[in-house]
Amino acid sequence: MYKIPIDFKIKKLLNSTLNQVCFSSNCISLFFEENMSINIWGGIKISIDNQFTFYEEIFPIRNDLGINNFIDSTITNLKINDNREILQIFFGQIGFIELIGNENFESFQVSIGIENIIV
Repeated sequence: MYKIPIDFKIKKLLNSTLNQVCFSSNCISLFFEENMSINIWGGIKISIDNQFTFYEEIFPIRNDLGINNFIDSTITNLKINDNREILQIFFGQIGFIELIGNENFESFQVSIGIENIIV
């Protein structure tokens, strides 16, 4: 629905450790140190040990989708696609979580301190 703004300081997430994952029926919340979080409502791609899983939509959540494997892992790299609607979050050798924006509805939210974006 929206794009990741060019001036949003997404790199502040680098070297942050995923401390907590919370699930509801239509949302996955990732909590990092230093008042940083990500809420996921839409499409997501998960890579763990080079095994890829894609969910066009996460509702209804029936299991952890493999995200719990990233708890206590540190973000080592971040990539945004050219259209600024996909955010890849890399956790070292473990794998990555890819957040996929959708032009029809809000797909994810990134909060870094008081800065906040919705894509």
